[in-house]
Amino acid sequence: MSIHPEDIQRVKGQGFLNNKGTDCFNARILTTNGNVSTDQIRAIAEAADRFGCGRVQFTSRMTVELPGIPYDKIAEFQAFLGEHGLYTGGTGPKVRPVVSCKGSTCQYGLYDTFGLSEKIHQRFYLGYHGVKLPHKFKIAVGGCPNNCVKPDLNDLGIIGQRVPMLDFAKCRGCKVCQVESACPIKIAKVVDGKVFIDPAQCNHCGRCRGKCLFDAISHRDGYKVSIGDAAITAILGYAVVFVGLFALMLVVMAVGKVMVARDKKAAPAVKEAAAPAPAAPAPAPAAAPAAPAITGAGDAVKAPMPGTILKVNVQNGQAVKEGDVLCVLEAMKMENDIMAPADGVVASVEVTQGASVATDAVLVTMN
Repeated sequence: MSIHPEDIQRVKGQGFLNNKGTDCFNARILTTNGNVSTDQIRAIAEAADRFGCGRVQFTSRMTVELPGIPYDKIAEFQAFLGEHGLYTGGTGPKVRPVVSCKGSTCQYGLYDTFGLSEKIHQRFYLGYHGVKLPHKFKIAVGGCPNNCVKPDLNDLGIIGQRVPMLDFAKCRGCKVCQVESACPIKIAKVVDGKVFIDPAQCNHCGRCRGKCLFDAISHRDGYKVSIGDAAITAILGYAVVFVGLFALMLVVMAVGKVMVARDKKAAPAVKEAAAPAPAAPAPAPAAAPAAPAITGAGDAVKAPMPGTILKVNVQNGQAVKEGDVLCVLEAMKMENDIMAPADGVVASVEVTQGASVATDAVLVTMN
């Protein structure tokens, strides 16, 4: 492939995904929750013909992808989209495009999902567009507990809720209770002449609203916010790493104390050992040089995980300070700075940009 890996990574951050083994890319065009004008639809079709391979694809997050965009046409392609109020993005470890159901038009929708998702899009997708996160972050807005867009499977999910509140004084205990008949999950029951809804089982769908002829039931509207598995996994993952490193530090400290204690116990034995008869004095050794040169391969800086080298910042013989970034390693869609562990001089650089490395592969050696 003639395109440098660093350039592939750069345009990926702009919404262009490389078609493996080619110099072409899938361009991901953003929409505001699937809303585009007829002019924009025509512009997308024209862009597919002019710059791509004449095909249009749609993603699960309501973005549009045009495959087959040549690398050298990306800038021209972006300029064309800009003329029609369109832009690319939605890739990398960032806040991803917000999706929602059609809550404002669906018969079961409890609130204006389009309005809320557009506010979230403006505040978090556009507002945090330049912020790189530890992992991609997905947000979904659902209009009711039917969960058509699966908010609870996103990193952050918002679900419309309509919570029933019963006024037993108004309940007449009708033989055919309209509230009971309207409940889709059959948890509204007439018990001892009064309607009862188990709050632990109610999903707050609001389908019983307005059903009681005597106003024995009212509702309070709101949202249910869920933290999805991906967010929890990321949080737990970082927690496990932190705990593991802390435990390792404690082990190293304990081992160090044991070794020091052993050295102290061994020292008197050395002093008490019987000295052999003095031998003939040996000739005085030659004076050592004042500043001997450091020899050997030096300390190896290794890859903490498998990945791809995105950038090499140093060269042989270069002086570095502790914390200087020696190279950048991409792993699991995240960029990891590989830093100098101490002040020193680079003895050798063992990798090149674009190289794939395994765990514990030597990246740089230092003196």
